Amino acid sequence: MKKILKVILGLPKTIIFNLSMFNFTTAIKLPVLLAPGVVVKAAKRGTVILNEPASFGLVTVGLWDGSGGIGRGKTFLEFKEGKFVVGGRISIASGSLIRVLDGGVLRIGKNFKGNAGLKLICRQEIDIKDDVLFSWNCTVMDSDGHGIFDEYGSRINSDKKILIGNKVWIGAEASILKGAYIPDKNIIGYRSLVCKVLDQKNCIYVSKINDIVAAKKNISWKI
Repeated sequence: MKKILKVILGLPKTIIFNLSMFNFTTAIKLPVLLAPGVVVKAAKRGTVILNEPASFGLVTVGLWDGSGGIGRGKTFLEFKEGKFVVGGRISIASGSLIRVLDGGVLRIGKNFKGNAGLKLICRQEIDIKDDVLFSWNCTVMDSDGHGIFDEYGSRINSDKKILIGNKVWIGAEASILKGAYIPDKNIIGYRSLVCKVLDQKNCIYVSKINDIVAAKKNISWKI
């Protein structure tokens, strides 16, 4: 009932957003549903690209309060000269922050679920494949946010692409930073940090003494 109420209260914002993003034929299907508390910045036609036929509620933002209803506060969407490419049905919980800036490209595949407090901040490229689940308060950033320069004025902290494979589960409060690659069918443990290329599938990876290691192998998990 609460979700239905959010859909109804968010209809004015949802209609305006869809009409500003898509042509009329696509927009009237309302493929993107926004909760009333969603704040949208710097969005314009062509920012959101659907690689799946438009259907009602293909993308929902802020309608789900996360596991146990822990979602709090506003949900922010900011697309400043960036693109958000949607590959299928996705759900982003309330209290999340999605920022695509400076020509960056954020790609999310089908059956994506982002729990409350998710932060996706993209300045170059973040590519998330199908059947990916984020627990609460996770962060994904493909940049450091500010440039760092050596004594000669050359930047030493360039942005780097992030790739997350199919059927990956990111545990609560984990951080996925620039240059990270997570292969298919892995689990990233609670509060783990990934900032490098992982080389194995079907593992549980956890942070351990300034590194991330495969703590268990040959595992599987159900969405």
